[in-house]
Amino acid sequence: MAVSRYTSITRADVKNTMPGYTNQAWLAPKSAFTLLQEPAPAAGAALGEEVTIKVAHTFPVGEGFIQVYCAPKSVEAPATLIGADGSKRFKWEPKILLLGDSAALLAQILLLANDDLILLLKDATCPGGQILQFGCSCTPSQVSAGTFTSSNTGDETGQKGYALTLTSYCKYFYNSTIAEKPAA
Repeated sequence: MAVSRYTSITRADVKNTMPGYTNQAWLAPKSAFTLLQEPAPAAGAALGEEVTIKVAHTFPVGEGFIQVYCAPKSVEAPATLIGADGSKRFKWEPKILLLGDSAALLAQILLLANDDLILLLKDATCPGGQILQFGCSCTPSQVSAGTFTSSNTGDETGQKGYALTLTSYCKYFYNSTIAEKPAA
């Protein structure tokens, strides 16, 4: 007889209750990794270990995650449960709004739009802010939609930037160091 892994979740167990994510995000093409870690739960591991990465990803010298500055309160990661009975999973669609416009930003976005990606987002709950990872080695995230917005209203809604929506079928809790790509 199999042992059930379900457990009661009480009010004291609830974590990360603040809505949304911070304006900190990191992106890396899947091809940049030396080793893209996956969850590695031991037999009999606690509930949640199967979606937790505890070991840092590794990159060759000169590579790493690029940090992207997103508009405050713009980052979100909605999901929809998809699939047939017995094989349901979430389709995650994280959205980031990269502020500004420049030749370098546009060129980088065009590269990202056509690459397999791993996205890290920092949860808004403070202190600490859990890091979430979207994408994995088997099914990396991909840019599924993008828009550019420019406003000349001059008020608090006036902003210029690139909104990207990624599609991912993997979401993990990343509990290790974020290796950032060195500045050029």
